[in-house]
Amino acid sequence: MSCFLGELVAGDIVGSALLLNGSPADVDAVAVEPVRSMRWEVGPLDRYLAANPETRMVMQKYLARDLAGKLERALVRKAS
Repeated sequence: MSCFLGELVAGDIVGSALLLNGSPADVDAVAVEPVRSMRWEVGPLDRYLAANPETRMVMQKYLARDLAGKLERALVRKAS
């Protein structure tokens, strides 16, 4: 069974909510257009960010912006 959760736009982070809550990824993202992406394993990323607190703060800022943008788009989509 598949369920459409939303559409991502340029700059969005795939799996940001999963990264923040520590849940294992139980979803797939499907690209319908060409994309350029990066992939990080959570363990090494956690260790890197723990050793680099300034980078962790910047990453948290971008995660917050990413989630806020997704929430705003979801609310607009639900209202229409």
